Amino acid sequence: MSKKELFLLCIDGGDLDLFSPLMKMGKMPHLKKIKEEGAHGYLTSTLPPITAPAWSSFITGKNPGKHGIYGFALKKKESYEHTILNSASRGGKPFWDILGEKDKKVVVLNLPTTYPPTPVNGAMISGFLTPSGKRDFTYPKALVEELEDKFGPYPLYFKTPIAITNDKNIDDFLKECLYALEYKFKAAFYLKEKYKSDITVLHIWETDQIFHWLLHILDEKHPAFDKKKKDKFIDKVHDYFFQLDQKIGSILNGLGENGALIIASDHGLNSFHLSLDLNTWLYHQGYLSLKKSMSTRLRLLLWRLGITPEFLMDKILMKALKRGIKLRFRSPLELIELLNKRNFLFLSLYDIDWSRTRAFSRFGFGQIFFNVRGRDPEGIVNPGEEYNFLKKEIMKKLNEIINPETGLPFKDAVFCKEDVYKGPYFDDAPDIIFSPLGEHCLPTDNFMTKSLFTTSSLISGIHRREGIFLAIGSPFTRRIKLKKTSIMDIAPTLLYALGCEIPEDMDGKVLKEIFPPQFLADNLLKYSAPEKIDEGKSRHSLSEEEEKDLKSRLKALGYLS
Repeated sequence: MSKKELFLLCIDGGDLDLFSPLMKMGKMPHLKKIKEEGAHGYLTSTLPPITAPAWSSFITGKNPGKHGIYGFALKKKESYEHTILNSASRGGKPFWDILGEKDKKVVVLNLPTTYPPTPVNGAMISGFLTPSGKRDFTYPKALVEELEDKFGPYPLYFKTPIAITNDKNIDDFLKECLYALEYKFKAAFYLKEKYKSDITVLHIWETDQIFHWLLHILDEKHPAFDKKKKDKFIDKVHDYFFQLDQKIGSILNGLGENGALIIASDHGLNSFHLSLDLNTWLYHQGYLSLKKSMSTRLRLLLWRLGITPEFLMDKILMKALKRGIKLRFRSPLELIELLNKRNFLFLSLYDIDWSRTRAFSRFGFGQIFFNVRGRDPEGIVNPGEEYNFLKKEIMKKLNEIINPETGLPFKDAVFCKEDVYKGPYFDDAPDIIFSPLGEHCLPTDNFMTKSLFTTSSLISGIHRREGIFLAIGSPFTRRIKLKKTSIMDIAPTLLYALGCEIPEDMDGKVLKEIFPPQFLADNLLKYSAPEKIDEGKSRHSLSEEEEKDLKSRLKALGYLS
């Protein structure tokens, strides 16, 4: 019998509800076949469903309290500053290391948060959050030269400006998406054969970017639906997904008698309708105070007069971009950042008076932190009774915020850290999470507007927790729809499928329902001791230049304020 062999295709932002129309139109016949003949269901992401913590939970089988990743940045100890995360920031052993220790060959391509790449029993190529211009993004190190000699320049980042608004940008962007798709699959198939891998992990980022920037072309119910853009570009957008599906077909055709394919995503995507600025809300509610300096008062005055980042972006920059005017920046947010260099024009976190602030939001996606005495440099909230009272009070008020589209409070959108996280990195977690993403509302934290809500945004698609899971091949069960599946379930399920023990401290569970009863009977679940935590491990290894580059990229994408 041939050895067990898994292909794990990670489709960033993959969403069953967005893929369904494409399947019905015949654009994704292979995905449709997997959905109908294999196992499928929604894959619940982390809370909040941010790329970095989601893939970290996917990789480790653990909640963020055990791997320590809650966003794209790490809060510095005893500081209000932050650093950008990297592979060293993540606690918890990745599944490929556990497999490697059991002499399983692994090929891991392009997953976010894997730079710098670490030695593996096989090959690794890092992905999103690799600093610009770096050539050390592969293991072995010489692998990048080998691949580029065969296939050309490796596509790590887009060259197209991030504000994908005018026709030329859209056209260039879609061409880059197709190039990256072709290249990454060529590299994956080549490395799979070279290393005779037991598991091949391939991450596709471009799907996420297409849904982020062009959902208003795909979705006719989108409030910003653009029929002219749809008429001009829908065939090219559909062609990308058709080509992706053809690659999925190639994987299926290459599976041996003991091979299987799993497709998973870090989150799904929804259409963007509005955003809510939490720091604006916390300021108006009296939980966040600003400095009384003359410069902060001037910025506050401009903000109250409507001279805000939203005004600059919506009324000036976006109009210029739509007319085809070229700006020497990758994103309007990058220009706003330049104009606000050294805190010159707009309100920001640097204007917060920490000595009078009880709560603030940062790192995006609804994360609210309390300014706790003994935990934060200028903390004023006492742990214990005062902390708990503040938590209940803010959660109550968040639950009373009315969605202007429905006239009703946001449903199931407010969570406290104790209900979501556990583990050695629990103290780093946000104290409250406000996540109305399911109702098309994106929580932000950068004083973008003086009003609570705004409909202005660079993007047309936002994250939601419901991602995708599909599996087909040996030994998986055919024709089964899964009910409750967590992104933390992937790692233990992979380990079990490849005959390895599962660490007891993984939070995820083996998806037993996707395995036939006889397989479960013949392959009893075995567990290993919990992983030992290295408390002295450094969680930061980026240079000042690399940090600056990644901060700029994340700000341009709107992931960091």
